[in-house]
Amino acid sequence: MCEGVYFTVDGADSRFYFPNPKAVLAVRNKRTGKPVLIPWGRRPKQTGALPLGGSVRVELIRAGRWDRYFPRSVLISARAFGLRDFEGNLRWYDLVPGQWLHGAYLRDSTEQRAYVLTIEPEMPDLPHAVWPKIVSHP
Repeated sequence: MCEGVYFTVDGADSRFYFPNPKAVLAVRNKRTGKPVLIPWGRRPKQTGALPLGGSVRVELIRAGRWDRYFPRSVLISARAFGLRDFEGNLRWYDLVPGQWLHGAYLRDSTEQRAYVLTIEPEMPDLPHAVWPKIVSHP
């Protein structure tokens, strides 16, 4: 699971870690192209009806398992993301301009949250069980 994100919004650098209940993701607004800060997933002690966790496997979205939350595909602005390796160490990976984390925006009544979409790593030697889905977009 993606455990950390590093992004810049309005000239300010921010680094958030998923365990922090105030963690947000910078989601690109489709109309303006500017980032909007959306709560990142939900933790066990947080109130709400949306799923626990900060990420979701792409297969679950495609299979319709989260349809009751009206998932919408979003682009998450990030300069880098952090993943824990098999030994528990947090490793950071940089993104290049034009690359985005692919995410899902979910809602239920008045609650809204963003989740990072994950896939099985394409590179067999990566020390991670999952990898965030990275997309290119101008």
